[in-house]
Amino acid sequence: MAAAERGGGEVIIPAGRHVIGPEPIEADVSNVHLRGEGKGASILAIEETPSTRRPLLLLRGNNWSVSDLTIDCADFYPDADRRYAALGGNGDGIAIHDVEVRRMGRVGIVVGSSSSFRIENCDISLTTPDSSLNSGIVIPKNVPTAGGIIKGNRLFNTIMQIAGRNHQLIGNICKVWKFGAAIFTTWGSSGMLIEGNDLSGGVGRDVNNTWCLSIECWSRDTIIAHNRCYDNEGSGLSTGAPHCAIVGNVCFNNRLNGIGARHEGIKENDWPQSAHHNVFLGNQSFNNGWYGYSEQHPGLVGIQHAANCYTPNTLGDMRIPT
Repeated sequence: MAAAERGGGEVIIPAGRHVIGPEPIEADVSNVHLRGEGKGASILAIEETPSTRRPLLLLRGNNWSVSDLTIDCADFYPDADRRYAALGGNGDGIAIHDVEVRRMGRVGIVVGSSSSFRIENCDISLTTPDSSLNSGIVIPKNVPTAGGIIKGNRLFNTIMQIAGRNHQLIGNICKVWKFGAAIFTTWGSSGMLIEGNDLSGGVGRDVNNTWCLSIECWSRDTIIAHNRCYDNEGSGLSTGAPHCAIVGNVCFNNRLNGIGARHEGIKENDWPQSAHHNVFLGNQSFNNGWYGYSEQHPGLVGIQHAANCYTPNTLGDMRIPT
């Protein structure tokens, strides 16, 4: 891009439908701000299945942004091992906001190696929910990411999968999905804030035989606060990492448990995957099909409960196996 050669600047995508692909658009764009004229006005569209696993729009560099446009992926849905993203990139201080990903393929937005990134006020949708691998927002494992803000996004028929350190997931909405958890934080992650999200409508079991739920947290030293987790065929929320605080969440009308504490032992790279030393404070968990609170296996240590309401639920308030 000429703006990148000048050291930065703004690039306007005019209103209208602009065909891209099947090869990705790749650019080094430090200090470049790619802006459309609004969601639904400036549209980047593909007309055939992408020929690569790389994002259709792949940007690299620091302090770039993409905003105010739509990417239409036309429901092209390749095999899981050939998945592509609509928009992706890496670099520090980057921002993706007010972007719509319409008729998403496998992945909507992906951010690689980055610190202090922002994904805000985006609308990401899969036309039909699918029980195989798909995700509206991905922060992948095995690349260094820290200090991201994922805020105020709206996901329909898809989820977000987040790895890294010290990210904030605030005020997002996820409605209806058939794969995994609406918010899934991965093994080896730490220091997340998951707050004020509205997550409902997990349907059935996915390809991994997992009942769909609202929050599945494997990130240690994480705060899960003031989320609404409801109307799932799985549970409301589940935590499986040590030293987490679960505060003020409301979990109701779930087919299984409202709140669950996992005890998996040691997983990848000797990372402990059990909810030892978790604190549950001021949560409400009611009208669920199993228990208000349930522990997976005996042996969890350091669990503390205070000022929670775990009633009424079909099988009882709490299940703590011995």
